[in-house]
Amino acid sequence: ERPDTITLIITANFSNSSSQVVTSDSSLVYSIIDISGAETVIEKDSESPGVFGVLAAGTAKIQIDYRDDNFVAVILVP
Repeated sequence: ERPDTITLIITANFSNSSSQVVTSDSSLVYSIIDISGAETVIEKDSESPGVFGVLAAGTAKIQIDYRDDNFVAVILVP
């Protein structure tokens, strides 16, 4: 069964061995990466950082920018 929403929880691990959940940090930016030729699978929830509505089954990519680092999350929706 396909979920209605997907919520990412972003934890930053710092060089001083501390960790902090930064999902709602104002310096964190989420961007959906277009996958050429693929159907749109998710959309951002403008009200909730890290929350994405599921539109269809398929593969989605989200770029996560935090401070000077960039990460990509790949999500497979059944």
